Amino acid sequence: MSQHRPHPPSADPARPGPEHAARDAEAAPFAPPAAQSGPPPYAPGPSAPYAAAPSPYMPSPRPPTPRGYPVRRPPVPSGVAAGAIGVAIAYAVLRVVLALLSLPAASVWSDAAEQGIAYEDVELVAYDWVVVLLVPLTLATYVVGCLWLYQSRTFADAVNPAYHHRLRPVWAWISWFIPVVALWFPYLVVADVRRATARNRLMAGMGLWWACWLVPGVCDQITTQLTGGWLGTLPLTPAVAAYPLFEWLAALLVCVGCWLWVAMIRELTAAQREWEITPVA
Repeated sequence: MSQHRPHPPSADPARPGPEHAARDAEAAPFAPPAAQSGPPPYAPGPSAPYAAAPSPYMPSPRPPTPRGYPVRRPPVPSGVAAGAIGVAIAYAVLRVVLALLSLPAASVWSDAAEQGIAYEDVELVAYDWVVVLLVPLTLATYVVGCLWLYQSRTFADAVNPAYHHRLRPVWAWISWFIPVVALWFPYLVVADVRRATARNRLMAGMGLWWACWLVPGVCDQITTQLTGGWLGTLPLTPAVAAYPLFEWLAALLVCVGCWLWVAMIRELTAAQREWEITPVA
């Protein structure tokens, strides 16, 4: 009678052993998910019409900006440019009127110089009444002209940001009256604005314009000394007879400078309007 012995575990490869079962259990969390038949339960379908409806709290999309054009462009300061031209012409006309009135005024002052009388003691003439208008008109020319120049600098920075200006925008205002630097800083400001804005050939004569601005200031200093200084307390001298000569020289240069200034304003305004219809690269 034979004794029955248990057989060892089968080595069937289709049936994993205990060690394979343990290894498969450890790799189970990293196994890919089993494929499902049909759409997932959370997928929106025909039964969820609200999934395709836009939310009332979402803003509507903006229309696309044309390629090559900036989103925002500063306006052309054409109105301020017209004002700057107007006050400049008025200032030039006033200087011509003063030059005309200086002829009879110099005759009266020459008679007072022979008597050793100071300017403040001489009877007022037509020139003295009209010259009072020179102060507010000069101030108006400065304010309107600097406002146009500052806005033109802002426009140039917007349309041509790659251009390197030699001075900051604030110098469009303060460069005209600060001692020493007032001799050339305003010239640099105007020159840079023109070069940054105009893409065509610029008109010549800017150096002449700047000379026509500086020389009348020297003439005014001379005429002030001829009439006894700023307060007019010094006695008049026979040299006061040359007063009309310097007044006419200043008036002539102011007229030439005004013509060049108006031409530059119109040239720059035309260049600014070209930027309105031309895309920015």
